[in-house]
Amino acid sequence: MNDLPTPAPLSTSSHGRRRGGLHRLALALVALTVFSGLVVPSVALGISDPSCACGGGGGGGGSNYGYLTAAPGTVGQPYDHQIPASASSPNSTWATVDAPPPGLTLSSTGRITGVPQNVGYAQFSATASDPTYGQVIQYLISFDFAARPASAPRSVVATATGAGSIGVTWSPPADLGGPALTSYRVTWDGGSADVAAPGTQLDVTGLTTGRSYVVSVAALSAAGTGPSASSAPTTPAAPPAAPTGLTASAGASSASLSWAPSTTNGTPVTGYLVEQQPAGGAWGPSAPARVTGTTAAVTGLTDGTTYAFRVSATSAAGTSPASGTADARPVSVPRAPTVTATPRPTSDVVVQWTAPASDGGSPVVSWQLVVSETASGAVVQRQETVQGTTSTVAGLRPGTSYSFLVQARNALGLSAPGTATAVPYTLPSAPGSPVVVPGDGSLSLSWAPAADNGSAVTRYVVAWSDGGQERTVVVTGASVVLDGLHNGSPYRVVVSAENLAGEGPRSSTTGTPRRVPDAPRSVVAAAGDRTATVSWTAPDSDGGSPLTGWLLEHSTDGGTSWTQQQLGASVTTSVLAGLDNGEETLVRVTARNAAGDGATSPTVAVVPFGVPATPDDVVAVPLDRSVALRWSAPADGGSALLAYEVVVTGADGTRSVFPASSTRTTVTGLSNGTTYDVTVTALNERGRSAASAGISTTPRTVPSAPADLTAQPGPRSVALTWTVPSDGGSPVQEWVVEASTDQGWARVGTSLVPGTVVHDLVDGVRASFRVTAVNAAGDSEVSETVVATPRSAPSAPLALTALPQDRGALLSWAAPVDDGGSPVTSWLVETSTGDSDWAPAEVSGTGTRRTVSGLVNGTAASFRVTAVTEAGPGSASDVVSATPRTTPGAPASAAATAGDQVVTLTWSAPVDDGGDAVTGYLVEQRVDGGWATVRGTDAETTATTLTGLRNGTEQELRVRAVNAAGPGAASTVAAATPRTVPEAPAGLALSPGDGTVGATWSAPAWDGGAAVARYEVEAAAPDGTLVAAGATRLAAVLEGLANGTPVDVRVRAVNAAGAGAWSTVATSTPFVFAPTISRPDGTSLEGRTVSAGDPIVFTADHLPVGAAVSLELHSVVRVLAAGVVGADGTIRLEGRIPQEAEAGEHHLVALLDGAGTTIAPVSVSVRIDRVVDPGAGRPGLGGLPAAGGLPVTVAGPTAVVPARAGLAPVPTASRRSLATTGDDGALAAVAGGVLLGALGTLLRVRSSRRGRPRG
Repeated sequence: MNDLPTPAPLSTSSHGRRRGGLHRLALALVALTVFSGLVVPSVALGISDPSCACGGGGGGGGSNYGYLTAAPGTVGQPYDHQIPASASSPNSTWATVDAPPPGLTLSSTGRITGVPQNVGYAQFSATASDPTYGQVIQYLISFDFAARPASAPRSVVATATGAGSIGVTWSPPADLGGPALTSYRVTWDGGSADVAAPGTQLDVTGLTTGRSYVVSVAALSAAGTGPSASSAPTTPAAPPAAPTGLTASAGASSASLSWAPSTTNGTPVTGYLVEQQPAGGAWGPSAPARVTGTTAAVTGLTDGTTYAFRVSATSAAGTSPASGTADARPVSVPRAPTVTATPRPTSDVVVQWTAPASDGGSPVVSWQLVVSETASGAVVQRQETVQGTTSTVAGLRPGTSYSFLVQARNALGLSAPGTATAVPYTLPSAPGSPVVVPGDGSLSLSWAPAADNGSAVTRYVVAWSDGGQERTVVVTGASVVLDGLHNGSPYRVVVSAENLAGEGPRSSTTGTPRRVPDAPRSVVAAAGDRTATVSWTAPDSDGGSPLTGWLLEHSTDGGTSWTQQQLGASVTTSVLAGLDNGEETLVRVTARNAAGDGATSPTVAVVPFGVPATPDDVVAVPLDRSVALRWSAPADGGSALLAYEVVVTGADGTRSVFPASSTRTTVTGLSNGTTYDVTVTALNERGRSAASAGISTTPRTVPSAPADLTAQPGPRSVALTWTVPSDGGSPVQEWVVEASTDQGWARVGTSLVPGTVVHDLVDGVRASFRVTAVNAAGDSEVSETVVATPRSAPSAPLALTALPQDRGALLSWAAPVDDGGSPVTSWLVETSTGDSDWAPAEVSGTGTRRTVSGLVNGTAASFRVTAVTEAGPGSASDVVSATPRTTPGAPASAAATAGDQVVTLTWSAPVDDGGDAVTGYLVEQRVDGGWATVRGTDAETTATTLTGLRNGTEQELRVRAVNAAGPGAASTVAAATPRTVPEAPAGLALSPGDGTVGATWSAPAWDGGAAVARYEVEAAAPDGTLVAAGATRLAAVLEGLANGTPVDVRVRAVNAAGAGAWSTVATSTPFVFAPTISRPDGTSLEGRTVSAGDPIVFTADHLPVGAAVSLELHSVVRVLAAGVVGADGTIRLEGRIPQEAEAGEHHLVALLDGAGTTIAPVSVSVRIDRVVDPGAGRPGLGGLPAAGGLPVTVAGPTAVVPARAGLAPVPTASRRSLATTGDDGALAAVAGGVLLGALGTLLRVRSSRRGRPRG
C-alpha cells in the first residue's frame, strides 16, 4: 500500500465535507484503480455555489477555517440572507463568535436578518458545528452595505403669511434612506436654508411682495442630498386696502357702525380695528376695539357728546390705512330722579324729587308721578305732567303703605323711575270699652287697642275720679290696675290713645272697689241620732258689700273632702241629716257677698250616736254538757258598748240570763242531748239593742280518731281509706285529710265518707297523710300517719330520629321531660309499615339508642317509642320514618377496552340497589398496589374513558355504585392495556430464490404497548402485481413471483391495535440458477467425454443484474470463465478444457455470487480422455495467455473480466464434494488477479447505478 499515489486534498467547502464516507469511497476507488489497472471516472466530490465564496483548508473531522462573503445590502433597508447549504451540512448549528454588524442577528440555522445601520464594509466570525461528523468550522463572514439617500420629502406647502413672508411645511420622505437624516435643505429664488431633522417647517422672510415664489425641499444625510420636492407658486401678500363706506348712527350711550369690506391684497382679512375720538379729544380704541365682521356696536359712550369713528382692516400681511371718519352724537332718556315721600297727620303725603344726574343729552321737559298701593300695586293716582319738583298727594287711607314713582321725560321718552314709599296717618281711634274688675281697694281695667290710623299708638292715658279730683296714669299696654281706692265708693274711668298725630277720642266706664266678708262667728254643732244641728252668727264685717248667702260644709273623712250646702243670707241654723252614728263629722261655715266667698269659720267636730245594733253571726258550738258561744260585735250606735246579755231558754221554757263582757262565752251546766234556744243583746250609754235571732244547740262530745288508714299511690294522687271510729254520740259530719312533704301539715281535702283520693300532688315526691273525724262536737284526734309517693305514666320521649341501616334502622331519642315520678324501667319500640298496625319491633342495644332489625330494604317503615315506668307505659313519641337501605351491590359486567393511551370501562347497574336508588358510580384504578378513585359519574352513565395513559402499561379498573348509604361493593376487576399500532419493522433483508423472495427483519423498536401478533409482508412487481404473505416470526418467504422480475418488498407488524407502519421498501429479484453447460452446438456435457482444449459454453437467464458468475473445473479449482450478469438478467461465458488438465473424472462447476443470497453451485460431470503435455508451448501460467487471463467471449451487455472478481469462494462443503486437480497454488494466483479486476468492475457498475452520493 505504500506505493499507492497520495490522493489530492478534498475541498473544505461545505460541499466537500458533506459526507466523510465519500472521502473513503474516493480513496478506495483510487486504490482499486491502481490494483485493477482500470480507469476510475472522475467524481465531483465538491459542489460550487455562486452565492457563496468559500475557502479554507483542513481534513474531515476536527476544526476548520473558512470565509464567506454575504450578499450586499443597503443601510436602513431590511436584510435577509441565508448562508447557502454549500457552506455546511443540514445538521449544522450556527453560532456567533463575535457580534454581527449593528442591526443584524444570526440564527442557529444560518439565517442573517435585520436592518443594517452602518455604511461600508463589515465582518464578524461565526462557527458551523456538524454533530454528525464532529466538525466545527469557523467562518469570517464579510458584508458591504451601501448608503442610500432618502427619497423626496412629501406634501411641500408654501403659504403667504405676511408682507414679504412665506411659511413652508412638508412631511418626511416615504423612504428615509440610510443612514439617518441630518437636515432638510429649503431653497427658493434668492436664497436657501437648512432645517435640522426632524423639523418640517420654515418661515421665509425678506421676500418681495407681489412676486411669485416656488420653494423646494430636499433631505440630507451622510448618503448625500436626496431628490427635492417643490411647492406650488406662492406670492407674499400686502396689507389690505382701507375700509370704505363707513357710517355711524347714534343710540343710547352707543353708536352703530357699518362699512364695506376691504380689498384683501392677497391675504384674507382677519379683522377690523375700531377707533373713536370724542369732540376735542384724542383717538382711542372703541368698545369693542376689534371685530371680525363689517359692523360694530360701540358702547360706553357719553350721551350728548359728539364722536368721530374710523376703521382699519388687518390680515397676516399687516394693517391697512384707516378709513374715512363718521360722526355720531349718542342721546338717551334721562337718568332716574331721586325721590322722597313725607307723610303728614292729615293723611297727606308730600312727594319731593331732584333732577337726575344726566338728562340723557336732551333737556327734561316734564315729570310723571304715579301713586300706587305698595302691597297690591294698584294705582290710585297718576299725575302725567307735573311741573316743579314737589307734589302733595291727598285722599289717601291712613295706615296704608303707598309707593310714589317719579319719572323724568325728555325728547326720547321717560327715564327709569325714582321710587319712595310712605304711610299716611291721623289720630288713633278710641280704645275699646274698658272692662272693670273690682278688687280690694282697686279696680283692674283692660280694653281693646285703638286703631293707630297710620301711626303707631305710643301710649294710653287712663283717668279716674270718685267725684273728687281726677287722677291720671299713662301706660303702653291695653290694661292697668288702679290701687289705693275706697272699697264701696263708685269711680268713673276714661281711656284714650296717642300717636304722632296726638291724642284720640276717649272710652269710659265705672267701677266700685270691694272685698269678701269676714268669717262667721260662734259656730256650734249638736250631735243627734244620725244627725247634727249647726248654728252661727254673722261676721264682724261684710267687706263693703252686703252678704248674699252662706256656704255650710261638713266632712266625714277628716277634712279630705267636703260636702257643701248653699244657704240664704237670712239662715243661721241648719240640721245635717244622714250622718253615721259614731263617726266624727267636721263642720265649717263661710259668708258670701258680691266680692265672693269670705274667710271660713273655725272647724268644729260632732259625733252622732244611738242604741247599739243587734248582734249577729251568733254561733253555738255544742260541748260536753256546755255550749261555746261566739258572735260578731254589732255597731255601737256611736257610743261605746258596755256589755252583752245571753239568754238561754230550755225546752221547758226555763229562761236563764248570762252576762258577757266580750263576743265569746261558754254556758255550762247544760244537759248533753237537750236542745236549747239562745239569744244575745248589746248595751251602750243610750240603751239596749234588739235581741239577736235565736239559735238552737245541743251539747255533745267529739268522735274518736279514724283507724286503719291506708294509702295507694296514683298519677299525681294518693287514694286513702280508713275505718269509722266512735262518733262521740253525734254523727261524723266530715273527714278532714291533711298531707305533709316535710314542710308542715296542710289540709288537702275533706270527705263525707271514709275514703278519698288526694289530687294535685307532685309525682315522685314522698308525702305523709293523716285524717281527722269531725262531728257536731268538733274534731277528733288525728289518725296514725301513712306515707306514699304519687306517680304518673311518663311523658312522650323527645327528638326521636331514625337513621336507615341495612334491613333496619338506628333509632335514638331523648328521655321524657317528665318521668311521672318513677324512673323509666324500659322502652317500648314499635314499628309499622304501610297500612299495618303498630307492633313491637325487633331491637337491640341499650339506653336511648336501639337498632331495629328484621326490616325490608327499600320499604319505608314508621317508628315510635314509649317510656315504661312502675306507673305503666307513657305517651308515645312523635312518629318518624326511615327506609332501610344498604350500599348497592357490585356493578355487573365490568369490561375494559383499550385504545391508544386510553381505556374505556363499561358496566351495568347492580342487581341490588341496597334499597335506595343509585345516585352515581365511582371508578377506581389500581395505583401502587392500592385502589384510588379516579372518576365519578352520575347514575345514568355506565361507561367512562380514562385518557393520558401509558401505552403498554396494564390498567386495572373497577367500579362501585353509590347511593345514599355510600359506595357499595366493587365490581370485578377489569384489566386492559392501552396500546397503539406498532412502529415499522427495521433491517429488512431479502434473499431471492426460484420464484420466491425470502425476507427477514428486526422487530419494531416499539410494539405500541401490545405484543406483535403477526407480520404482513407484501411484494409489488413493476406491473402492479401484488403478492402478500403472513408470518408470526421475523422471516417470511414470498412465493409465486416471476423470476427475473424485481419486486419491492415491505413488511409491517400487526398487534391487537391493528397494523403498524410499513417498513422501508427493499428490492430483490427472484431467480433460479439453472445454467446450461454445453458444447458450442448446445449439446449438454453432462456425463460426456471431453478432451483438453475443447470449447465450453455457459449460458443462464433471469439472474440478478450485476451478480458475478464463474465456471470452474474441479477437483482442483481452475476458473475457466467468469463474468457479471447483464442488465437483461442474462449471461454467456465461453471457455475451454485446460490443456494441462489430467485425464479422468472431473466436474464443471458453475458458481453465482452477489445475488443477495447463497446459491448452491451447479455441477456437470465430464471425463477428460486426452491431455496435452503440461510444459509444451506454455507462454504463461498453465498454458493460459501471458496477459489478460483466459480468452472469454461475451454475449450481450455482459461485462467481461479476465478473472473472477469480488466473488465469494465456493462453500467449503461444496468444494469438498468436487475433485481436486492438484494445482491450487497457481490457480490461486490467477484467481487473485481476477478478484481485483472484478472488484473494480463491480464498483463502477454500482456507482453508475446509485448515481451521485446522497447529500
